Amino acid sequence: MDTNEVQQPIINSPYDEPRAHWRIHAHEPAKRIETRRPPTYLYLPPRRQVTEAGEHAAREEPLPLV
Repeated sequence: MDTNEVQQPIINSPYDEPRAHWRIHAHEPAKRIETRRPPTYLYLPPRRQVTEAGEHAAREEPLPLV
């Protein structure tokens, strides 16, 4: 199994406030976090820059007003 896959991806009820989320990052195993996910978005540069490791230069940006 890939390290980013989880056996049971749905961990919250659709009728209740979220209480946990999966933290999934490249080259790390998926980790269940027992808090609500922080508000962020994934920023992709306009030219899809690639790093030396061959990955896209995307970064996660926080949304402080949410």
